[in-house]
Amino acid sequence: MAQPSDPEMYNALSRTARAKYPSQRTKGLSYQAAKWLSAEYARNGGGYVDSIKQVDPKKRDYKQEALDKEKRKKQEHKREMKKRNLVV
Repeated sequence: MAQPSDPEMYNALSRTARAKYPSQRTKGLSYQAAKWLSAEYARNGGGYVDSIKQVDPKKRDYKQEALDKEKRKKQEHKREMKKRNLVV
């Protein structure tokens, strides 16, 4: 899955897109927000790479990566509990 080459700029633009184009959904972006985000990111010189490891360490957003990792761990735990039929 492609990763933004400048995660800090991408996340900042993503927050702006969410504020500019509110969505009914709690997760994800509306169509208009996603379209605006991709155009604005490209206009500001952003690109995509194949892996987060290819991103320049100076540009990586370690805080967001830690949040994403924690979120993935919680989701995996929830799936594992559901698989074992331990979810109420």
